[in-house]
Amino acid sequence: MDSQGMSGGLDGTHLEYSINNRTRIDADIVYHGKTDTAEVITAGLKKINPEFVTDMSPGTTMDDWTYQTVQEGKSLYESYEYDGKSIKVGYSIGYISPEWSWYSLYGPMVWNNSTTRLQWKDQDIDFDFCSIADAHEICREILENAGYEGVEFRNNFSVDYRDMEEAEAGNAETEGDIEKLNISKKGNWSEADNHYLFEASAVLNGLPVKDTGYFTKDDYYVAGGQILIGYKEDGICYLTTEGLFDPQGSDTQTLLPMEEILKALEEKYRNLLLEEEVVFDDVELIYYPILTDVYAPEYQLVPAWKFSDMSKPYRYEVFYNAVTGEELVF
Repeated sequence: MDSQGMSGGLDGTHLEYSINNRTRIDADIVYHGKTDTAEVITAGLKKINPEFVTDMSPGTTMDDWTYQTVQEGKSLYESYEYDGKSIKVGYSIGYISPEWSWYSLYGPMVWNNSTTRLQWKDQDIDFDFCSIADAHEICREILENAGYEGVEFRNNFSVDYRDMEEAEAGNAETEGDIEKLNISKKGNWSEADNHYLFEASAVLNGLPVKDTGYFTKDDYYVAGGQILIGYKEDGICYLTTEGLFDPQGSDTQTLLPMEEILKALEEKYRNLLLEEEVVFDDVELIYYPILTDVYAPEYQLVPAWKFSDMSKPYRYEVFYNAVTGEELVF
């Protein structure tokens, strides 16, 4: 294998590499500073610190919020309510403001096979009420108060009320969705409906956690690190997270050279007959959670290489253990 397509330093190295006539890599490699070694983490799950809910309504205290314990499936949550806000807190966070029923229909959220992909024409455009950078810091502080060690903001969508108003007026397909969901037309759109939708990841030891969760072959769910935040002039209007991992120990391991990972990737695609071209345009070192004890539960978060084709309207990703070189398949 010829690796001369790699050039430059480590973080930001650009890799151009042809695997076969329909599969290639053309991406900047993101190491997050982990050039030679990284920690394999043993972790459990810990509950969200519920006191973060007071951040959702500044000036309130926990005594202002009422709560009850609710069960969804096999999981117990505490449901907090105050002044029309209802927030579910357990090992994850679920908060949807009343106006989000319209924003989700007319904004960036696109659903493909139960997987959320965010698509929107405007990104990284500051609104007058608050810059993206300032909104990041506000949201980061709220998540840290909830118990997150670190947060990496990955995509910023600037959702203008005029685009949502236009979508409501002219999207016949959405009209059907409104009837199905029993949602009335909003009308009366204004600048107060301008908002950001941030796509973020939980971070441990400097590496983002694999964003989406997955089901094991035995049908156990393994949480991911994805965080979605809607933020507008009067604060957070949408907040969902997956699992909050609680590190219990770590073991420093040597990372395989990228050339070894490319050999494994090449072996996978050598004899595959693909209907369409795959161009991996995003290559990143992340933490991949593996369920090791279903009863505790306990997880091992292993450093892994994520190869993504971001040009597709659905998720096309493959993962390789950065220590052993084996493909991680769920």
